[in-house]
Amino acid sequence: MSSTLAGPLTDHCFTSVAHSGTPKGESITIAGVPTYLSAPQASAASAVETVILYFSDVFGPFYINAQLVQDYFLVCVLIGEAGFTVVGIDYFFGNPVHLHLKKSGFDRSTWRTKTAGALAHPAFLDEDHFEKLDEEDHTFPLASRRRAEDIMVARRSTYHFQVFSGVKHGFAVRCDPAIDTQRWAKEESAKGIVSWFDRFTV
Repeated sequence: MSSTLAGPLTDHCFTSVAHSGTPKGESITIAGVPTYLSAPQASAASAVETVILYFSDVFGPFYINAQLVQDYFLVCVLIGEAGFTVVGIDYFFGNPVHLHLKKSGFDRSTWRTKTAGALAHPAFLDEDHFEKLDEEDHTFPLASRRRAEDIMVARRSTYHFQVFSGVKHGFAVRCDPAIDTQRWAKEESAKGIVSWFDRFTV
């Protein structure tokens, strides 16, 4: 059996500071699945060749923070003339965890069993996940991250790690923007992701 690299969800996975802003995308349905679409205006849409699939954490792609991150990827890459469309599929089917967090008696385990067959941030990962994948962006314990990197080096995979101090798991979407270190890490993370797409997909 392969060794586990990222453990189960913790309390921090279910906490967030809601960000402020106005989402630019729209809600559409793809094959019956609610989806957040952040796409160029019609005049620029014909030049789009690449789509970024945004896999959200347990708060879902329609959570304000997630919408703003998806919109950022669109705006940022358009400035760089990469021409990406961003698609956030709601695999929670309108039942993300934040709709339940303030409810008395809410059972996260039951919600996860019924709703979250797969989660978009590193939880329940073992070494085989890295043996099978060419690239992932992860925030998890140092020893696990180093082991994952060792595997990628051995496989001669193309990869890029971003590591930030002073922030917790989920900071790239759910940080407190009023705290300078957290806001800076979130912004730099987003820039790094866009840079990765510019380098390896355009």
